Amino acid sequence: MEDYKTAKSAWEFGKNRSSYHFDTKITDMRWDTVQGLGKFSGNWAEELEQQIADSVPVNIATRRNQWQRDRGIEHNKVKLHTAETNDFINVGADPEMTIFRVQHDLSPTFQKMVEAIGLEQNESRLHVQYPGEAFLGHVDRFDLNYPGVDQDDLMRIGIMLKDYEQGHFFQFGNHLYQHWRAGDIHTFDYRHVPHYTANSGLSPRVTLFTTGIITDKTRAFLKQARHATEIQI
Repeated sequence: MEDYKTAKSAWEFGKNRSSYHFDTKITDMRWDTVQGLGKFSGNWAEELEQQIADSVPVNIATRRNQWQRDRGIEHNKVKLHTAETNDFINVGADPEMTIFRVQHDLSPTFQKMVEAIGLEQNESRLHVQYPGEAFLGHVDRFDLNYPGVDQDDLMRIGIMLKDYEQGHFFQFGNHLYQHWRAGDIHTFDYRHVPHYTANSGLSPRVTLFTTGIITDKTRAFLKQARHATEIQI
């Protein structure tokens, strides 16, 4: 298998490590889906507006700069900077374009969500996508930043912070994820499933992502979330 240091295409690197079928004629519910985990409830509208206002535009080369500053270059192997830039150029996209905006300094309510989920060594941030912004299809490679950790012990969880609006979407394999409500919590098999995200609506779409190692606290949270109508935060 190609080494991440010499990869010419992030798409091909991710695809070669994946068990996904990559066939638009197939729907395989192991992959072509998003798994609902539960729901947070509360009032975070005011915090959210401020976090959106404070979010920082990023492109394919700058989107992980904060992690590199905080954790050093070795915790940035997932980036594959040159390979990702090559993918943009090869399909005719501008590698300098804003793909989304990030906010790492979470407000108290959103930090409580991350703490409740309890992933260890977590990377957590708001992913804010304004109308007209898009991130090309890709297969995540977070496991590269957690050497020695079993793939099945890593998890990426998303919390939708605003109600779904037309023009807001994620796509996981052949599945379009839409019609969410604020507070909905989900996951997917990030290492195998190609995914795509864009905003062609009329307002920002905002997701809180937390990624890290599953702990006993995480397992207890997931059990609670599965059985509860909602979790007050």
